[in-house]
Amino acid sequence: MLLMEKSISLTTDELAAVLALCGFEDMATDVFNSKEVLMNQDLLGDYAQNIEASLKIKGFWDPERDSSVPEGLENLITLIAHSKKKVRFVSGQEVLFLHQASKSDVVAQYISDGIHHFRLSSIESDIESEMKEFLHINASSADPKLEQLLLTEEIFNQLHTINEEAHEQILQSKVPDSLKRFLEDFKRNHYEFNNLSFLDSNFAQKELNVTSVMFYLIENGYVWWLDYNKVEEDKIYVLPISVKEFMSVIMDALNQYFKR
Repeated sequence: MLLMEKSISLTTDELAAVLALCGFEDMATDVFNSKEVLMNQDLLGDYAQNIEASLKIKGFWDPERDSSVPEGLENLITLIAHSKKKVRFVSGQEVLFLHQASKSDVVAQYISDGIHHFRLSSIESDIESEMKEFLHINASSADPKLEQLLLTEEIFNQLHTINEEAHEQILQSKVPDSLKRFLEDFKRNHYEFNNLSFLDSNFAQKELNVTSVMFYLIENGYVWWLDYNKVEEDKIYVLPISVKEFMSVIMDALNQYFKR
């Protein structure tokens, strides 16, 4: 039985260890390797002892169970591993996963600064607030007074490789106000879009497939939404939409995905 009245927090090392103890060695390896840390054999023993001690301090250790992992935590890890539908938000170095737990609930996994926070959330009543918190969306939802932008694929690709000097030259030149605003916002976001991915998982086949991706850039009161449906015609649109419209589009997409 999975009981999560409050959030559970694990470091990346602790999560990798718990996954391994629960029998999900491949997932544990992926989590550990994400740290890009090399460890020689002499340090592995101390590392394992430190992780065990850390889990004991947090109350996540049960020596009477075969896995040494408390039942509730093992159920959580098993649910996440076998979840067939997942949604991933990426915003800079922060990540939010939504792992489907049932037709009405997901396990939200928020990752920041090497800490994984888990909590059970209702699709109907909790997900929207989870997203607003993760995306740092405030109450403002003013309609954007901006125009859509039309880019070629070549220009769009150059946006991600342009150096700061060239970027400043463009901003100082006579370009449309909407393009200037977008370039300023894009620079503030370190020359990248944030993204949302829908993932279909098959644990038995060890497959994780991206079914669709949405790209966006959130500013105070509006959102730049990337529309690449006509990329085959060499047309990529960057649409300024309100926060309210953005949240409506995202919530509709999540509800359709999790409930189908």
